[in-house]
Amino acid sequence: MKYHKQELCNVSHLVKEFNITKPTISDAIKVLDKKALITKDFSSADSRSYAIRLSAAGKKAVSETQDFADPL
Repeated sequence: MKYHKQELCNVSHLVKEFNITKPTISDAIKVLDKKALITKDFSSADSRSYAIRLSAAGKKAVSETQDFADPL
């Protein structure tokens, strides 16, 4: 979400990108939503479809951890 264009922040794209099942992505999204790290922007054309956006708390978490994997 931080490193993707908004049109790529959906379940279908994440399934392809991570090569995992839709239920697995859906479970991860549920957890992130419950922790208020993301918001869902539902489509007006299809109420089942939504884009995933980082919430303020999600943006803060990303900024605090984005360099975590950098070499020491």
